[in-house]
Amino acid sequence: AAMHAQTYRGGGAGDVELPLGELVECCLLAAGSMCGSAAFLGGGADVDAGLTSADFSVANEDKYSGRLRDACTSACSVLVTSSYTPPGSGGPQSFLPTMFVGGFGEGSVVPALRLAMAISQNGPMQLLPRLAQCGILVPVSDILRNALLAGERYNFSASLALVRFCGPHVGEGNAGVLSSVKESIRSVSSVFTIAEEKGADPDQLATLRALKVESVLCLEALSTNAALWSAIASHAVPSVAEYLLANCEWTDDDAEHRSVLVSALRIVQRIIPLPSHAVAAARAGMGAPLVKVICGRRDRTEEEKARMATQSGGGGIGGAGGVMSGRRMSFKEQQQLEQTSERRKAYTREDDPQLIALEVLHTLASQSAPRHGDGKGSLGLYHCGASRAACFVLGARATADEGLAGSSGPPSRSTSGGSVVPPSYPGGPPPPPSD
Repeated sequence: AAMHAQTYRGGGAGDVELPLGELVECCLLAAGSMCGSAAFLGGGADVDAGLTSADFSVANEDKYSGRLRDACTSACSVLVTSSYTPPGSGGPQSFLPTMFVGGFGEGSVVPALRLAMAISQNGPMQLLPRLAQCGILVPVSDILRNALLAGERYNFSASLALVRFCGPHVGEGNAGVLSSVKESIRSVSSVFTIAEEKGADPDQLATLRALKVESVLCLEALSTNAALWSAIASHAVPSVAEYLLANCEWTDDDAEHRSVLVSALRIVQRIIPLPSHAVAAARAGMGAPLVKVICGRRDRTEEEKARMATQSGGGGIGGAGGVMSGRRMSFKEQQQLEQTSERRKAYTREDDPQLIALEVLHTLASQSAPRHGDGKGSLGLYHCGASRAACFVLGARATADEGLAGSSGPPSRSTSGGSVVPPSYPGGPPPPPSD
């Protein structure tokens, strides 16, 4: 359809008026739907209505996943490897990047964005390097920046998802694309500076918080690419420090918020082994947010527990005061509810914000300049409460161990090398490893 559109635009159809732009747009929408996109592009405000962060994350496996992967592979092969020579051009051009810059009409930009995001969400992993290397991240960076300024949720989140999925596969040899991804890091980092005003509309506030979570996940994915570490240290780390400082409190049973904190901490953890990046993190004031996260673990109040029980009650087990569908729960039902809550609170070292924040502090403290300050505005770790945070964790873990001393506790398991791995204790993080 795209090749025919360019042929007719070049004069092949004479004076006949054909809706070629609409034809290309419809074909892109159909291909995006076949690749698994569920977003409805109705135009105007309808595009952004009802969107959630789940619409821009990796799709869950189901019985149709195999068919979606086949469709995505076929679509990617056509869009990435095929090319055409438009009339008056100097040579062949790739389909997909040309669509993103409006080469097939302005109406094809958003459908092409929808199709590319569906391929990255539902296609096999080996398609991501091909998408990254075909040049789409250059126009995607511009779409991301313009959508942020215009407040276009779908365009921003879809572009952000493409940067998140494809950015880790951009190498230093592709200087133009790498520069565009670095500009995207600057745009993504600016999301954290948007204030969450107390009197704002609840829906807008929820959208802003969701965008910040999406930005954290995008930066975490990009932090796996060493070629982007300098841009992350310069632009993202100060913004991540502000985000951690504003969202430092967490509870054991809030797995969603805890995972976001872990992702934010991973961004810093991956780049600070380089001394220059450790100094940049310390100068950005990263010590104070780390201390806040370490000391930010708290238990829910009785009012919060009752509210959560009411919200999760629905038509099944739950409800404040042990009520289930208008009647009191039996002892067995209450026991099932408590066991479900305890399973939700159990997690491993990989999901523990306290331990990861301590690891980041340890890496920073191993560098002389972040530890003492370098005389250029860098805040020494001794002045931000790092020692107090470490003592806080030692005291909290020692108390937890004493509480478990009287019981046999869950059994330990041995690795193939003979070392003993302690279990994941419900209700809190596991104890620190012994020397």
